[in-house]
Amino acid sequence: MGRPIKSTEDHIKDGTFRKDRHANRGVKIDSLQELSIPTVLSQKAAEKWEEVVPPLLDKGLISIVDLPELTDAFLHYGFAQDCLFSVLDNYGSVAEYLSKLNKFKDVDLIAEYSKNMERFNRTMHKFGVTPMERAKIKIEPKKEDEGDNFIKSLRGNG
Repeated sequence: MGRPIKSTEDHIKDGTFRKDRHANRGVKIDSLQELSIPTVLSQKAAEKWEEVVPPLLDKGLISIVDLPELTDAFLHYGFAQDCLFSVLDNYGSVAEYLSKLNKFKDVDLIAEYSKNMERFNRTMHKFGVTPMERAKIKIEPKKEDEGDNFIKSLRGNG
């Protein structure tokens, strides 16, 4: 494993700063406050979006550059749900579907479900949606507005 990358400030302080190598280091991308549901998502994927994305936005874990990856993840979630509900609607149970599946002629919907859910879960791990991944994420507390402090001070004086 290599040594950790020096920050731009450290390079300037040490006199090793070179604009061609160190100028774009540490560019900060602001988190989003609101993100609408992409129109390409199915109803099931949109419902899951409403369940998962708002808490991530509230914690400041999503920026605009994350939108394509999130959209892709929720598209795969929608595909997975479509596969699963197609099996359940047409066969009643997964076991009955597997017993009647002709692996040479038919698409294995359960394998497609697993593949799409795997892609969805991999992306969600990056955003700290699982308990193990949440422990690894360091979040800076949100700064309070001056107006909030003023209102709190008024409450204390009353």
